[in-house]
Amino acid sequence: LNGLTIDEENVLSSDGALNLETLPKSIIIVGGGVIGMEWASMMHDFGVEVTVLEYADRILPTEDKEVAKELARLYKKKKLNMHTSAEVQAASYKKTDSGVEIRAIIKGEEQTFTADKILVSVGRSANTENIGLQNTDIATENGFIQVNDFYQTKESHIYAIGDCIPTIQLAHVAMEEGTIAANHIAGKEAEKLDYDLVPHCIYTST
Repeated sequence: LNGLTIDEENVLSSDGALNLETLPKSIIIVGGGVIGMEWASMMHDFGVEVTVLEYADRILPTEDKEVAKELARLYKKKKLNMHTSAEVQAASYKKTDSGVEIRAIIKGEEQTFTADKILVSVGRSANTENIGLQNTDIATENGFIQVNDFYQTKESHIYAIGDCIPTIQLAHVAMEEGTIAANHIAGKEAEKLDYDLVPHCIYTST
């Protein structure tokens, strides 16, 4: 999130949160997508006071509306603090004597939130730096390598799959992409992957 530097001490990524040796008393989770809600669920179950700030008008904006609506209902029942349509003002972040502070504009009104830690969960960038792309004609967009339906890059003898292309960032998706790419390389029949049919789940406790 531009303007909010992850230092893995006060401002955490989901990777950095795994290295916490003690639980914070409170945490602000910026981003109410799948990863954000999984962390919110777990932290809440551990007794941490959780506040979720989601930019979209509902949590889980990339999932079915019915799923998001039901999960929101269950979390409200558990008294987990959730704010949607929340535009986090990254530049307002500051470290305080008691923890961290950040502001967000929610439905036109600016509110201030404080906690021990902040967890940023607004998506991941592709890990495509320092892998030699500058020596190729491979095209990228927003940091992700551009490929065709069979995962060929602009240089037809180079293929790319997984988290470095703009598809669903899940292990079993990358495995299927790899299978399709390998079949195409071998001259075998390869069908386009229908991402709308990929099964996946959200790990939460209700």
